[in-house]
Amino acid sequence: MHFAPRVHEKLIEKAWAVDHGHESIAELWREVGREAERLQLPGPGYHAIRLVVRAERLRRETRAEAFSVVLDESTRQVPDVFRILDHAAAAGRLTRLPRFARPRVGRR
Repeated sequence: MHFAPRVHEKLIEKAWAVDHGHESIAELWREVGREAERLQLPGPGYHAIRLVVRAERLRRETRAEAFSVVLDESTRQVPDVFRILDHAAAAGRLTRLPRFARPRVGRR
């Protein structure tokens, strides 16, 4: 039985860097594949890049929504400080996981 290798950290970071939200995941996968070839790393599978890109897009969307609520609430005549703090804290928690805490995508 053959499993896909774990996606290298540099390739995950490349996927995050080139994703602007409007490109297709297939195009991002091809670009990450070219980077893998350039770095002489095993190329990731499409499914692995799809998982990485979808998770990052969801994180960005959720974070932008939280900041939008903070902005809307802070411009009210009588802002709800607790709602501002709650959404600001939630947006702050929506950062990428540190290297050691990231889940594996694929297997070795």
